[in-house]
Order: sequence, then C-alpha cells, then structure tokens
Amino acid sequence: MACEIINSRSADEVWIVPCGPRPDKPTLKTPVFHRYIMCHLAVDTTFGARYPIKVCDFEVHEEKALATYHLMKRIKQQVCITTTVNFVFLSFLVFGFLVIQ
Repeated sequence: MACEIINSRSADEVWIVPCGPRPDKPTLKTPVFHRYIMCHLAVDTTFGARYPIKVCDFEVHEEKALATYHLMKRIKQQVCITTTVNFVFLSFLVFGFLVIQ
C-alpha cells in the first residue's frame, strides 16, 4: 500500500509508524520493537534508500500505543511539517502510514 501511495503520486513521502504496545489487543504477541525492526527490514529490502518510504519510531518507546490525535501532536512537535499531512491507519496490520503531501 505504501508503494502504491508513492507510485500514484498521492504523496511525496510515506512514513510507517508501528503502534506502541496494545494491552487492549491480547492476541498481539509481537513486541513493538520487533515489529519496528520487521518494518525496517521490509522497507530496506524492498525499496532502495532513495525511495521515499521510511519507518519511524514515534511509539516504540511508549508504555502503550498513542491515540491518533496524540500521535499527530507528537509528530508536529518533533518534526517540522510545513505541508499537508494525511494519515491512513491500518488497524489490521497494527501500524499507521503517515502520508506527507
């Protein structure tokens, strides 16, 4: 999906943000750091370094996953974003895509 967003020119860049720990989803057994590393491995082995998809660790060190509103506030505080931002959340994959236009 991230690749299709770039290829369709719907965005200039896609950020993959694995969610923090989810105590509300007891079937999610894979720790957040492992999901973060798996996302990096998938992006790094599938796309070249110049391809505008990156994996971000905004929730990796949190005690639990952030609500979307709080995640977006944190991103605005930590990153200088001067363009339109769309957020696509894929709950079935338990991570989000931050789409920078």
